[in-house]
Amino acid sequence: MAIKTDMSKAYDRVEWDFLEELLIWLGFDIKWVTWIMSCVRSVSYSVLINGSSYGFFKPERGIRQGDPLSPFLFILCAEALVHIMNRAETSGILTGMRLAAECPSLYGRASGQEINFQKSSLTFSKKMDPIMKRLISLLSGITQEGGGGKYLGLPECFSGSKAELLSYITDRLKTRLSGWYEKTLSLGGMELPVYAMSCFRLSKHQCKKINSVMSSFWWNATEDKHKMHWVSWEKLCKSKPRGGLGFRDIGQFNQALLAKQAWCLIHFPDSLFSRVYKAKYFPVNPFLEAKVGYRPSYAWRSIIFGRELLEKGLMKSIGNGANTSVWLDKWVLDDVPRRPYNKESRMNLNMKVADLITSQGEWDTSILQEHFLPCDITKISSFPPSFELHDRVVWALTKDGNYSVKSGYWLISHASDGLELITESNQQLNTLKEKVWTVCGLPLPPHGFSSVISENIEVVLSLLVRPEIASHIRTVIPWLLWGIWKARNGLVFSQQAFNPHIIFATAVKDMEEWCAQQENRDLESRAEMRVLGATGRSWLPPAVGTFKCNIHSSWINDSSFCGGA
Repeated sequence: MAIKTDMSKAYDRVEWDFLEELLIWLGFDIKWVTWIMSCVRSVSYSVLINGSSYGFFKPERGIRQGDPLSPFLFILCAEALVHIMNRAETSGILTGMRLAAECPSLYGRASGQEINFQKSSLTFSKKMDPIMKRLISLLSGITQEGGGGKYLGLPECFSGSKAELLSYITDRLKTRLSGWYEKTLSLGGMELPVYAMSCFRLSKHQCKKINSVMSSFWWNATEDKHKMHWVSWEKLCKSKPRGGLGFRDIGQFNQALLAKQAWCLIHFPDSLFSRVYKAKYFPVNPFLEAKVGYRPSYAWRSIIFGRELLEKGLMKSIGNGANTSVWLDKWVLDDVPRRPYNKESRMNLNMKVADLITSQGEWDTSILQEHFLPCDITKISSFPPSFELHDRVVWALTKDGNYSVKSGYWLISHASDGLELITESNQQLNTLKEKVWTVCGLPLPPHGFSSVISENIEVVLSLLVRPEIASHIRTVIPWLLWGIWKARNGLVFSQQAFNPHIIFATAVKDMEEWCAQQENRDLESRAEMRVLGATGRSWLPPAVGTFKCNIHSSWINDSSFCGGA
């Protein structure tokens, strides 16, 4: 059973003197407190009768609804309430409900404010006896039964079909986009259901529906007029260097948001959120070793889903090395954290990083050379140990070691790109590029052409400034790229094979024609300059105090067109 209570007139009952004393007690500067209280006490009211205001009176307590400061001030008042309840619990005056033996107490009453029984509700389990429900309702004074409502925009109870419970997310997104079609707004400013996605894992069906709504909005001109989706949504969600537009995949973004909750359980163990979950699901083992357990809540299963991503980017930051296993923990960083490579086939699994440190607090180079490869020795030597600090778990993909949703999404999208198989058409295209490059005499990239567009372009730009390559070969590169691009489109969309010699010959021909036209234009420009120099006509600035109006006209004999400016 759960009781949801509502404070009656919560904002209207805040005493001004109490609020002022609270701000001073919290350590705010007197001048700042005076400013805040001036804003609070400056309120006045009039009564509207038949559309006209009458009377004028000033209240003596309460904070205004809709004021940007009011939510923050009320939270500070709630902090005072929490402090009073904690002190009452220590004194034995209050006892609270506990979800488990080691859980912190949870209180429903003792705030000093009145409870609004009309807005409060009781939520019972399915096996609760109806007579017991009635007795509890009479005893508590709460007659309304809840469970089907929402709290902070989320369903109160997650029982039954999760697709039906979370269907409001897609419905709300469709409603919002209906107005965007009329205003022709872009997809970049669309607001995703971030709060819901940071609390619960969306089903695959739900993610597919949201992706479909976003894709339709991107390609369709209007809500009722559907158009062809020329590129799949998966390709659009790729990063820009890999040929996409950088849109977020809903499923991957959902996991990156849930990994933030998992990070809070590790990084803030003393918070109420961490204490409740620890007592319920992992009272003995650390969070990273916690199991899903028997009959877990949907929120806990969602956090475990986020932990799967978090574990890929966590590593040990070495202090004294006493709590880090050399071969079992990740404490070496490449692009992602990893365990060090073993130089020998046998290893001591009980070896700690502290065994690699001398008594002077430096790495023991002889032990490092005995157990590790040279590449790992260089990485290990780059960060010195410290006896004063303990080993700690950090997020390896940010500078400060704290998890961020942006870095988490980068990790999961980067991992999915690495798992993609190279299709047969891409293999044929890479072969075609290498053949064309060989025909024209340009050096190939050291590791072959990449599937990333930006990497290939970087190789090409580096060739344009290399003096050892003949100038006529460097000049033909732009036309060569255009020829490869047209051959690529023919291969992908029409399954047409092209001869690399023909591609190169066509590029050379187009380049020579363009250079010839540039020379003709330069000759005409120099001839015009000589004529102007011979006639002595040149533009002169106007004299001081006068204005000059410049007029130009042109006539084309072939089409009998003329113009002037």
